[in-house]
Amino acid sequence: KENIVTLTGHVYRPGDFRWEAGMHISDLVSDIGQLRDKTDLDFALLQRELPPIGEVQVLAVNLRSVLANAGTEADLKLFPRDVLMIFSTESSREVAVAGLLNVLKTQARSGELALVVSISGTAKFPGEYPLTQGMTVTQLIQAAGGLTEEAYAQSVEVSRLDLSDPESAKYTHLSFSLTAAFDNPSSDIQLNPRDIITIRVIPDFQETTTITLNGE
Repeated sequence: KENIVTLTGHVYRPGDFRWEAGMHISDLVSDIGQLRDKTDLDFALLQRELPPIGEVQVLAVNLRSVLANAGTEADLKLFPRDVLMIFSTESSREVAVAGLLNVLKTQARSGELALVVSISGTAKFPGEYPLTQGMTVTQLIQAAGGLTEEAYAQSVEVSRLDLSDPESAKYTHLSFSLTAAFDNPSSDIQLNPRDIITIRVIPDFQETTTITLNGE
């Protein structure tokens, strides 16, 4: 299984495919018809084994850009043993990424933090996610399926683990406006390993509770 690439997740025909030199994601997923209904086109993961010892690297993939503009920067070049993971917009990613998270935690060397981040609160699918290259807060929110309707975007908290003191681990906390980050990407915050993002509920937000009476 050296010269293969693997397609998994929310597709009609997952499995192993022959790898060829110069192959890109658009050669593996060339048509929207390969994807099931409710596929998340804004976030997919590419798992890659780096030589010489097979250390795992994780890259974020925007399938919408790949399908619309094959051959552009978003259409990443594939290498042997790459695994492309595609998700649904309606189901949790927890099971799908569990194995990958375990690999990232296992390969973390002594004194280094695992390439894992977490999101809690009013994201659609909160939990742990792989830290992809250059991942920002808004990209983690995309990974978690976006925000729910009651999400408070004016103040998002980033909790960051500080290991500069060998005697104790400390968390630092900073808040910023997610609305501003969506409007101006330069104000977005790049994530570090083990960062935790917390998104709160809009103050005084209440879902409407109803009772339905049917029949005669």
